[in-house]
Amino acid sequence: MAHSDAYHWPPELLDLLIELVPRLNRSKEGVLGFLRGAGVSEDLLAPHRHQLAADKSAVSKYKIVRAVLSRINEQGDAGLGVRREILKRTIEFEDFSTLWPDDRLPAQGLQASVRRLVNVKDSLGKY
Repeated sequence: MAHSDAYHWPPELLDLLIELVPRLNRSKEGVLGFLRGAGVSEDLLAPHRHQLAADKSAVSKYKIVRAVLSRINEQGDAGLGVRREILKRTIEFEDFSTLWPDDRLPAQGLQASVRRLVNVKDSLGKY
């Protein structure tokens, strides 16, 4: 494994984040704001902003998150800071009352799974 590969999210963490981040945001614009706030470059977000402006119903929160997180995960060391900030924001999220009612329990369970996985990896010095 190359050194830059050592910081990529493993598939199980990426899958959890792809399910969690959309649930933590009530709207597609909220997802974009969450990602931008975590340091994702506007270059990665612009195509999704244009898609939303053209036809909001043609794209889902999950599609946006999958596309953006997959691209960030491919960035190697260059994306390390953004990946860590996304993890931090998802792990530290506390106000589940702001979520859609049907998303609250699944989001809490997903967050707990992310925390467990990150805690194990952190103890090994991988994130």
